[in-house]
Amino acid sequence: MFLQSPPLLEKGSIIGLVAPASGIEGSNLIEEAIGFWQKNGYNVKLADNLRSRLHQFAGTDMERWKALQSFLDNPEIGAIHCMRGGYGTIRILSKICWNQFLKYPKWIIGYSDITLLLNAVNSMGFEAIHGPLGTEIARAPENCKKALLKILETGQSNFFSNSVLALQEGESTGKLIGGNFTLLHHLIATPWEPCWESALLILEDIGEYYYHLDRMTQHFILTRKWEKLNGIIIGSFTDCQEKSKGIGKNIEQIIYQLVENPLKRNIPVVSKFPAGHIPENFPLVLGREYKFKVTIHSCTLTSSSN
Repeated sequence: MFLQSPPLLEKGSIIGLVAPASGIEGSNLIEEAIGFWQKNGYNVKLADNLRSRLHQFAGTDMERWKALQSFLDNPEIGAIHCMRGGYGTIRILSKICWNQFLKYPKWIIGYSDITLLLNAVNSMGFEAIHGPLGTEIARAPENCKKALLKILETGQSNFFSNSVLALQEGESTGKLIGGNFTLLHHLIATPWEPCWESALLILEDIGEYYYHLDRMTQHFILTRKWEKLNGIIIGSFTDCQEKSKGIGKNIEQIIYQLVENPLKRNIPVVSKFPAGHIPENFPLVLGREYKFKVTIHSCTLTSSSN
């Protein structure tokens, strides 16, 4: 099933800044996000809970849900930029009503904990953007800023690099799914689990022990979902480490088990892709079909919407 793109933005469109998960540390990060969007010709609307804090959260579950729901319902908002990930989106996901969003669809932007929201949007039949959070966008590399604006304003989304690590060469086409590995794992057997059939899977994570990642990989293998994939894109696994004696595998070896067990899959696989908890978190459109080509020297993603 092909997903719809939310309407493209024009200068003067409203960008909603919201915090559905962890709280924001430092008001300067809010001001930087406002400045980025205003500098590029957009108006900004702030969620009511944006400066709220309760323990690690940006306010209570009810406050975070109401703030997000009001933006999803607002027909004047063209895109919702989630300010932080962390933890908390899963606590409000089932409370969201999508009726008004379906009437007035808009782009949702974020990653990490926001993986849950991006996949929920996909399940509603619309594309979403896996890319820098609001607290990061002002300091993101220029190529990431330009790529994000290009998606929002023209719908075009492409990627080329000769610095990623080719684990398996090949060429395929598929709808991009995924996000944070841990959060994607938690979506299995929920209404927001992505469709794995002929998909390109992008993965990133932060702060997990290698054996945790291996356990999730083994679960994917047991579910046999890996058998349906057309490609795997391994992003940044920031601050992930061995524990005590370890398991004897690095990140690439752990994830690569998805294509080598129990029989080898002849699909393109790359590592060191610029996605995740790193400065160069290149934005891509979840739910969109891409042509994916990997050679020993390069990696190319070409959007079928171009």
